[in-house]
Amino acid sequence: MKNDKLIHKKIYNQYFTSKRLLSIISNNVRRFDKSDISIMDPGAGCGSLSISAIKNIIANSKKVRFIKLITYEIDDYLILSLKYNLNALKKFGLMNNVAITYKIINSDFLISKELRKYDLIIMNPPYKKINQSSKYSELLKKYSVNTTNTYTSFMKKALGQLKTEGQLLSITPRSFMNGFYFKKFRKWLFTNFCFNQILVFDSRRLFDGVLQEIVITDFRNKHQNKNICIQYIGKGDNKIGKKIVANYYDVYESTGEVIRLIRNYTDLNEIRIMDTKNSLQDLGVSVSTGPVVRYRQKPVDLSKHYKRGFYPYIFGEHFNDNMELDWPKKKVKKFNYLRMTKENSSLFREESIYVLVKRITAKEDHKRVKAIVLDSNLNYSKIAFDNSINYLFFNNQYNLNIDIAYGLCVYLNSSLFNKMFRQVSGNTQVNIFDLNMLSYPTLEELKLLSSGIHENQNIIDKLVNRVVLNNRSGNYES
Repeated sequence: MKNDKLIHKKIYNQYFTSKRLLSIISNNVRRFDKSDISIMDPGAGCGSLSISAIKNIIANSKKVRFIKLITYEIDDYLILSLKYNLNALKKFGLMNNVAITYKIINSDFLISKELRKYDLIIMNPPYKKINQSSKYSELLKKYSVNTTNTYTSFMKKALGQLKTEGQLLSITPRSFMNGFYFKKFRKWLFTNFCFNQILVFDSRRLFDGVLQEIVITDFRNKHQNKNICIQYIGKGDNKIGKKIVANYYDVYESTGEVIRLIRNYTDLNEIRIMDTKNSLQDLGVSVSTGPVVRYRQKPVDLSKHYKRGFYPYIFGEHFNDNMELDWPKKKVKKFNYLRMTKENSSLFREESIYVLVKRITAKEDHKRVKAIVLDSNLNYSKIAFDNSINYLFFNNQYNLNIDIAYGLCVYLNSSLFNKMFRQVSGNTQVNIFDLNMLSYPTLEELKLLSSGIHENQNIIDKLVNRVVLNNRSGNYES
């Protein structure tokens, strides 16, 4: 029976809203100063989210006397419970002198032709990647709501059905706030709607079977406010931490069109300093992902030990704690060498000075970004980088300087850079998009930072704070 429920949840991509989340999201419903309002829940389930919101409205918006609720639910298994719960809600409304009417639409919200406008839309949408070559994707394009995931498609359609000044409250993954795949959606979103508030959870375990960062976002159908409110919610309770009110342009980084989740006013000051500095492009540095996918190579072309015709093959396993390359590694788990053949010769790179960054780290790792320097002393003409690492390289000979490479490596390993990375990304992957849109010290500052190579974290952080943030005390606040 338990397995049947799990299969059922998987089919419908269901992640039901807990009592804790219901309390938090309903407490952020706007106050209404009119008598008649309309509400929609496009993925209603048993109705708990819309019921909680309406009870909050009845308690806090005393002018409201009529509520029209429209719900969507495609799961026939839940419809009976939904009807029962909404009938109970009607009785609750009458007891409080509020007339509530409801309608249940047993169809997919994304392809519904019902386009009426609402004062409030509240939702916990399904999360699932949309196969862009599928028939369903083509169908969503006809309704102009095709994105890379069902939850952002729900957001897009819901926002289009808000009345002027209307509110959309959504419980979703944080993933739409950064990365290349959601960039087009973000541009549309922040061009057309007001980003009013975001609530961020310190815990990743808010839904059964889901281990990722979840946020509650509050969008309004009006012009953008000058400021955005960011609040953090601690693990295991409903306590909302200190409110950070930041300028819209400090939170929304328009170049990469990403959202920066600022925790405190120290973060805000650091962002403003770093926004005056350089991009990788300004430094003459490019970044690429290692082109070699191990399982696509022939076993005979992979080796732990040197053989004639083989060249260095670099994995994250070859990173050591001193920001150096540990190659060839004596007790390597994977490989040290890759044979060059006609089929794979394009995957090799010229030996030169590189800064290497691990693409993937464990969720529990305190540091998300881990970098090392690869100098040009391996005595091989070619080198191969595995797909599990990113490599940064210099575009011109003028900047091809080992001290600058050391300085860049020190900065990438600093607590400041790791914090800035986490402000824009909740992923365990360090992608090219993220590295390209963050800010970096000047060339002169990088040369000064080179003295931090091989030093411990405390010394690195003090050096970065003094050189980059111009804090003479050298103290660093994480």
